[in-house]
Amino acid sequence: MTRGVSPWLLATVAVGSVAAAVVGWAIYPAAAFDPSAAVVFIAAVASFAGVGAFLAIRVPGNRVG
Repeated sequence: MTRGVSPWLLATVAVGSVAAAVVGWAIYPAAAFDPSAAVVFIAAVASFAGVGAFLAIRVPGNRVG
């Protein structure tokens, strides 16, 4: 039986994804700033990372995770 992906590694990737989203939001031009779109974008990145981490932990052979 093979060992699955480490939850710490997945958490690091998820946090890195959210950090990248926040940095991208911070350097976006101020003239086109929309706070609601920024919140939705960061929430979407966090949810995709969370679902991927969950799938990788629970179903190690799943390609989505």
